[in-house]
Amino acid sequence: MNGIAPDTPSGSETLLRRPKKRAAVIGLGMVGIAFIEKLLKYDLDSGRDEWEVTVFGEESHIAYNRVGLTQYFTNRSTESLYLNPLQWYSSHSEGKFTYHTSDPVISIDHHAKSLKTANGLHFKYDECILATGSNAALPPYISSQQFQKNRGCFVYRTIKDLDDIIGYAVNAPRVIGHRIRKAAVIGGGLLGLEAAKALLDLEEIDQVVLVERNRWVLSRQLDREGGMLVLEKVRALGVEVLLQAQVRNLLWNDEGRLTGLLLQGNDGLQDQKYDVDMIVFAVGIKPRDDLARITPIAVASQGGGFIVDTHLQTNLPNIYAIGECANFLDETFGLIAPGVEMAEILAFNLTEGPYHSMREMKAPNTSTKLKLMGVDVASFGDFFADQGKISKPLPGSISAHAARKVQATPHTPDEIKKKVKALT
Repeated sequence: MNGIAPDTPSGSETLLRRPKKRAAVIGLGMVGIAFIEKLLKYDLDSGRDEWEVTVFGEESHIAYNRVGLTQYFTNRSTESLYLNPLQWYSSHSEGKFTYHTSDPVISIDHHAKSLKTANGLHFKYDECILATGSNAALPPYISSQQFQKNRGCFVYRTIKDLDDIIGYAVNAPRVIGHRIRKAAVIGGGLLGLEAAKALLDLEEIDQVVLVERNRWVLSRQLDREGGMLVLEKVRALGVEVLLQAQVRNLLWNDEGRLTGLLLQGNDGLQDQKYDVDMIVFAVGIKPRDDLARITPIAVASQGGGFIVDTHLQTNLPNIYAIGECANFLDETFGLIAPGVEMAEILAFNLTEGPYHSMREMKAPNTSTKLKLMGVDVASFGDFFADQGKISKPLPGSISAHAARKVQATPHTPDEIKKKVKALT
């Protein structure tokens, strides 16, 4: 880095000037950049100017909007997805904010408070914030080795994933001898519907089929009635939908190229072959907690994720986790809102907390309102309540003490169904 060395300060200035605190943010995604924005704002608004932030990203891109990936299929513009323009990254005072792309962190030495990147950079920190996000999960019938080796299978997570999907569809006539006649999306959740819409927008694909193992789409967000309403809209757009469909295996040709699915037969019938030319998996996410293999950061045994307390602190001092990689209250959250809430709380605690009072993370609100495939969808409350299962007390005038008592002596499923019926 080129620059002019600053003048040496006088003795009195040296005494008055505090050394800057160094925050290392691992992960340049939506939650990571939200934390950086909030910490810098709190720091500058307070007038203390105590912090310097360095972020390390694995992808070649600066932070972009993963929620809006679908639009990439129509405009093919990476810049339109950026959460901040490139100029923003260089608009800060010297040393205030530094970013590294294409250089993931591979190890953390929590004793020395230092980290090392894949490109060999060593960095010492005062506070380390893990915002590594998550990877797309794969179903049990395909290993990660098969996924990497064979052709025609994709996930829907990053800009590179989308480029790979587009490239395969565009080159299909030359490579496989014909257009993509049918592309399958496995998983009828939020990500699956988004992926189906993206494939629907590709002119190189003739037909899109959505394969869902449950009885309706968005089964984690909507009850049966709501899910069936969305299903009608999805089918009206031209997407074929297979419900209660279990994929047993994938079918390949001699060249290792996908040719179809093997669907489990129902009611004792034989398994059925179903021809597809390409497949996109949207079956959930897996927290990226790989750093725990080298650094003794506690990870949840069920579902993974760095275990954090109400201050987003891991079991190691000066190391925090936020977003999809964090496991809070034995749960990870695949929505952006809880991650931004975590970023806000941690940024406040590191800057304003020492001078005021610390904020605590509480069970986040996972209500959802979004537009899927042109359909406005809102989800809130307990989505299994109509089946007699609840995770929180039902609405009503109930004290905190009474709520705890209710949780200690839960309602029976029939009682829950009656109460839900009365509320709806």
